[in-house]
Amino acid sequence: SVDKAGYSAIKVGYGRRSKNSRNLAINGYLKKTKGDASKLKEFRTDPNETYELGQTIDLSIFDEVKYVDVSGISKGKGFQGVIKRYGFSGGPATHGSNSHRIPGSIGNCSDPARVFKGKKMPGQMGNVKKTMQNLPVVKLDKEKGVLLVKGSVPGKNSGELIISESIKKINQKDL
Repeated sequence: SVDKAGYSAIKVGYGRRSKNSRNLAINGYLKKTKGDASKLKEFRTDPNETYELGQTIDLSIFDEVKYVDVSGISKGKGFQGVIKRYGFSGGPATHGSNSHRIPGSIGNCSDPARVFKGKKMPGQMGNVKKTMQNLPVVKLDKEKGVLLVKGSVPGKNSGELIISESIKKINQKDL
């Protein structure tokens, strides 16, 4: 509530829980809701909106929405070099060159005497939160609980996604 935390939010439980899927504190928290969720996620809401304890949220919240933003964790690709990570071109392939896939020079002379922060270098690729914006809603099937969108969404197959109304595009009722 706004009184306790300074903002208004709801906690949404989802997923089927197994026998030992969560700790005792979360078990006690969900006991009063009679929920069977394995995961909890908090979403900020408008202070004027009211939700009941144990209420089911279905796809009817997307009835008038034409565009959505989809967020998820992108596929992790491990530690990668600059050619795969940033699309650098490789070095010479012939004439005795030993620098085929290295980035080349990375810094200046003795004046800064350091490498600047943000320099494109090898490192962890993927496994970060990504948001695909302004994806059009193709179909909404409430009976099956399916929301069809046109375009790609981040993450692996069977990954968790957060779908929200688009913030950049005006959601027009007729397209």
